[in-house]
Order: sequence, then structure tokens, then C-alpha cells
Amino acid sequence: MRVLNPMRDKPIRETVETLTRLYLRTAMLGGLIAACLSAAVVASAAPIDARVIYSRGDRAYLVARDSWVTMGSSLRFFEKKNEVASGVVIAIEDSTLIIARIASGSLERVKKLDRIRVEAERAPSPERVALRVGYPSSARIQPFFECRRMTLDPHGYQADTLSTRSYRLFRTSSGTTDPDTLLVRLFDDAADEEIALERGELDVAVFWPGEASAHIREAMRWQGTPNVLRTRGVIANYENPGLRALPEMYEADRTRVDSVDTEMFRGDLKPASHIRFVTEHPMTPSRFEVDSSCPGKRSIEAFLNRGRAPGRGILRFVTYLDEPTDPNLVEESRGRLFLMSCPVLSHQELVPYLDSIDLSTIVNLFDCETASRKP
Repeated sequence: MRVLNPMRDKPIRETVETLTRLYLRTAMLGGLIAACLSAAVVASAAPIDARVIYSRGDRAYLVARDSWVTMGSSLRFFEKKNEVASGVVIAIEDSTLIIARIASGSLERVKKLDRIRVEAERAPSPERVALRVGYPSSARIQPFFECRRMTLDPHGYQADTLSTRSYRLFRTSSGTTDPDTLLVRLFDDAADEEIALERGELDVAVFWPGEASAHIREAMRWQGTPNVLRTRGVIANYENPGLRALPEMYEADRTRVDSVDTEMFRGDLKPASHIRFVTEHPMTPSRFEVDSSCPGKRSIEAFLNRGRAPGRGILRFVTYLDEPTDPNLVEESRGRLFLMSCPVLSHQELVPYLDSIDLSTIVNLFDCETASRKP
């Protein structure tokens, strides 16, 4: 490991420290980056205004002014006329601080890193990419629902079952940027899925609402997006188990209802857009009863009824319905509170690519058959 004049050049030292922190946060990448590393560096690379300031093992750290260099761009490193190494960009911060993974050659023996000439090739099109996807198995029980049976719904893919816990899906449709291949693994435990994601064994991990821990969200620098709507699954409130809709909520209940999402489910639920809070009713908080078909009936009831005097207030019956989440398909008077949506976590390097594809296909790969009430 060598640094260019770190003690005499404070700005460079500070830049190196920043790059070191970035390096420590960068985990192994799969899928998109693995595909780039396995491909030969194309000879159409062009010179870029970049300076190598630090090297360590199979990592090279650069400051570059060329904004077109992106994740997956191939780099070639030249000492005078000799190519000494080549690699792929695996991390970029503030458009100028770049980390590259060395695929061949080495910079370890280069004495003057600042004299290295760098050429780059644009990242390949993401249309031909295989993604490794983690997904909850039917053993993962949610407070509002339990999947008694999960059925694969390929959505434009042809499925090849590798085992009871893994699938390989090949895209059958054209004219889309969705990945050609999905390698799907089911996880019985959310913690095991988080470990696989953090280790780089997965490119993308889908979680049920509220499952992903604070640690993995921080490690992935997750900002609350993408959070993708499931096609089915609604939390609703009714006047009684006879399912007479209560489309309005009272102001006295607002905080408790909102906190179901923010505290119990880490903000992963999607609030129904039509909820109206009214003040015409006396300010006595409602009493909540949760449907016995919900696995977390007791904990949800205790959460909703905390601090309320027993036996007072209007009774509200809260249940999970196996109905479409599309608001255009169901009357808004059905008493909807929340729609089911799933956080999709990945390393930050893949976020731009994920933003370009239809994540709804991945989130809804499996239909979940529950014991919930039918609308």
C-alpha cells in the first residue's frame, strides 16, 4: 500500500482518508459488476482526466474529472507505454472519487502513481444482466399475514426450478430493460438474507414490510426507496367483524394509526391515499380489535390500544384483506388504512440500474396464499 506524499499534502491525505472510508463500506458486488469483470476490456477505451492517488491490493483509488465514467466502466492503467493493470469501477462518490477493482495486473510496484495514464470504456448496457435476488420464504410470518403457500408467478420469465429454495428465470419478452436472468433464493430467516446481501452473495434483497433491520438499512444506505407495492394485500378498518366499512378515522386515533406504520413496520407500509380524519366525534380514542386471522393479533392490539381506558370508545375492527392494492380496482369506501409494499435493498452501486427496471416484477414474483378474509 502506497500513498502519494500524504504527510506533505494535506488535501491529498484528506482525500485518501475519505476514499479509505468509502473502501471499508464497499462490499463484494455480484451480478452487474461480476458480469463486467468477466468480460474482456474492449479496445475502444478513451483517455480520461484522472489521477491515481492510492492503491491497495486489488483496489485503485482515483480522482477523475470525467463525469461520464460510471459504475461498471472499464479502466486501463498505463505506465509510460506499458499497460500495467486493468479493472472496473465499483464505487463513485461525489462524481469524482472513484474506486476500481483491479481485474488483471497490479499497481503495487508502480513508484509514481500520479504519472499513471488512465483510459476508460463506458459501462456496458445493463439489458443483458443476471440479478441474484433474495426473497422471503413461506416460513416468514408477518404480523398481518402468513403465506400458507407461495406460488411462483414469473411475469414474462420462464422458470427453471433448481430446488425447493432456488429458481432460475429467463426473460421471454423483448423490448424491456429488465434483466435477462433472475437467480432467486428463498430465505426462511430475514437475518440470513441480510447476511447474504451484506456479504455480496445477493445483488437485491426483497423483504416483507418492517423485516429489514436498522443495521442492514444503514449498511445499504437505504433512503426509503425503492419501496415497491405488492399487487395484493390491504390493511383495513371496519365497524365490526361483519365488515361494514368505516371510511373515516377520528383525529384522536391519528397518532396511533400512523405509528403502526412508522414504529411497527419501519415506514414500509403505504398509507391509503383516501383516509380522512374527522373531529365531529367526541375525542375519546377508539377501541381496536384485530382479526384473529392475523398472526400478530395480540401484539397489534396491544400497540393500538396502549394508553386507552378499557371499555370506552367506538370499536374498530382491523383486518388484512387479500384484495388488489390498485386503488382504481376497489371502491375507496372499503375502509383502507395501508397497502402492502416491500423494501428492496441493494448496495448503492446497483441503485441506478434498479431504478431503470421494473422492480414490481421482482417484488411480485410469488403469489402469497393467506388465511385472510376475502373482500
